[in-house]
Amino acid sequence: IKGRRAVRWDAAGTATTELGNLGLDSSGVTYSRAFAVNDTGTAVGFAYKIDAGVYKGQRAVRWDAAGTAATELGNLGLDSSGGTNSYAYAVNDAGTAAGVSQKYDAAHILLGNRAVVWGLDGVAIDLNNLMPVANDGTGTWTLTEARAIGENGWVAGVGRFTPTGSSAYTR
Repeated sequence: IKGRRAVRWDAAGTATTELGNLGLDSSGVTYSRAFAVNDTGTAVGFAYKIDAGVYKGQRAVRWDAAGTAATELGNLGLDSSGGTNSYAYAVNDAGTAAGVSQKYDAAHILLGNRAVVWGLDGVAIDLNNLMPVANDGTGTWTLTEARAIGENGWVAGVGRFTPTGSSAYTR
């Protein structure tokens, strides 16, 4: 086996299963990593996206409990060569995943990282679209990473706050 591969251990911790990937390079190398697993055995993480031997970035993936195939989760746009990066860091028992995706505009310009969640349909939802842009007129938040998701759908992560009238930001 070439590269590093995501694996899932059974509940007893005695059997491992290699999880699928999103393509191999011309030498048969790929890379994937599982970050979290829920109580039903669904795992999430990322895998290199390799299309016809061409590396297209690291993509958030879900591995369902019933199989090993990597399902690529949606993203928030692509660069001009079809590349982007996204990572799924957490998954709750309902199968909703949380993570980060690079965001691109229609001209394929990178706007930065955005906190996202993915439902069972795999569509990326930018958490910034679900909150007010300003905080009582004192500044603006940009949610950049979702690192955890609870059973009730609460999400925890990282954001950037830019005070009104300032180009500086705090973390």
